[in-house]
Amino acid sequence: MYPVKQTEPPSPDTTTISQPPPARPQYRHPELVSGSALTQQTPDTEINPA
Repeated sequence: MYPVKQTEPPSPDTTTISQPPPARPQYRHPELVSGSALTQQTPDTEINPA
């Protein structure tokens, strides 16, 4: 039981660190995530190869 408790703390920590990164880009470029702004900002040449 002791070892299990020690392994649990790190688990939630990783989830909290993983959430911030994805949440920032979405807030900064909410339209980019949608794809509408991405097509307008990026030329068709970049979207074609992608």
